[in-house]
Amino acid sequence: MREAKDVKQMCTAISAGADRSKLPELLSVLRPRQAEAMDYREYNNSGWRQFEIDVKGEPVRMICWDCGGWVINS
Repeated sequence: MREAKDVKQMCTAISAGADRSKLPELLSVLRPRQAEAMDYREYNNSGWRQFEIDVKGEPVRMICWDCGGWVINS
C-alpha cells in the first residue's frame, strides 16, 4: 500500500476499493464531479475501461487512467 499523492489517485483508490469490496456506498465520500470534467461516452461514463474477455470469459476492466474513476460519482 501507498499514500495517494493527488485527488485522482485518491479517487482511483476509493473507486477500486468500492468495486472490489462490493460496497458502492464508499463512493459517497468522493466530492461531486466538477462541471468541466470530461464525459467518457465510449465506456458509458462508468469510470472503467473495458477490454477483451479473459480466459474465464470475464471482461477485463481497469479504472480509467484519465479520470481515476471519478465519473462514477457524477
